[in-house]
Amino acid sequence: MADYNESLELDPRLSNAHLGRGLVLAHRENYDLAIEEYDKAIELDPDNAWAYGDRGWAHNWRGEDTRAITDYTKAIELDPTEAYFFNGRCWAYYLLKDLDHALSDCNRAIEIDARDANSLDSRCAIYIEKKQYDLAIKDCTSAITLDPKNGEPFFHRGDALYLKGQLAEALADLKQADALLPRAYPDRTALVDRIAAIEKKMGGSPSDVIH
Repeated sequence: MADYNESLELDPRLSNAHLGRGLVLAHRENYDLAIEEYDKAIELDPDNAWAYGDRGWAHNWRGEDTRAITDYTKAIELDPTEAYFFNGRCWAYYLLKDLDHALSDCNRAIEIDARDANSLDSRCAIYIEKKQYDLAIKDCTSAITLDPKNGEPFFHRGDALYLKGQLAEALADLKQADALLPRAYPDRTALVDRIAAIEKKMGGSPSDVIH
């Protein structure tokens, strides 16, 4: 943050310095101030696709998914070659339960970058909602291979395995997700509840699993 502050003291019209400050604030979960910085970046450089994309991400975290879609759409208009923007809009559509638009955007993100673990994980979540569990497991497995320290694909794959009745495998994935995800993870309560439900269903014995 200090470097960005120093840059702005020298030249207050540096759009990317405001963008950098926004990113720091967003990672500190101070989304209101982050959005203010992105607003300044856009005011100084209206063609800065990343300012729109990162503001969309901040809106997502504030639960403002319609605003996020507007920002991601503008980012895509400015740079249609960036998978991150399509994945961001995909996730915003997913949160709004608009699964067809979400799937279309995730597919496009993966066409642009087939090794984007986040897009694969997003599509996995969509396939779960569509009850296409084998496709979900395939995408999450690919995401885990690409980024084995990310807990979300383990969470989603565990969910898909649970819904298929593969309890032991689901439990292993969900416990790995629990170990990897930060304590402040928004869906931690759902994760812990799912683990407890599986353990209760299995009666503490892995031999009770349905294969």
